[in-house]
Amino acid sequence: MGNDIIIVLIVVVVAIGAVGAFLYWKLGSKLSNGSAPSRTLDEEEAMLLADSRVKAKILEAEKKALEIQSQAQTESQKVLTTLKEREQELADREKKVIERAQAIDKRFDEIDNREKSLEQAKKDVKKMRSQITDQL
Repeated sequence: MGNDIIIVLIVVVVAIGAVGAFLYWKLGSKLSNGSAPSRTLDEEEAMLLADSRVKAKILEAEKKALEIQSQAQTESQKVLTTLKEREQELADREKKVIERAQAIDKRFDEIDNREKSLEQAKKDVKKMRSQITDQL
């Protein structure tokens, strides 16, 4: 944003320089004609008017630069807020996925333990059958 202000000020300075060069050229052509440069009231008024217009343009450019800077800051705040909200959403989703994975792991372990206990129960039943058949 600071660069925008500098660019606007450079443009204004160049414009003032162009007006000054034009007036210098105009004054030089009068000197080459042999007439002595004498300012009339109209020229002085024109210079004052040009000066006031230049000052007004500078103020307008500075005001516009400040408005642009303010808008850019507002936009950047909106973007940062949106970014933070999305990061929080992603963190929440990641937490839910981790919780689901842990729940699935827990269920798998429970099923695995049940399967092992069933297999052990089958072995025990077979052992008991064989003991009963041996006793008979």
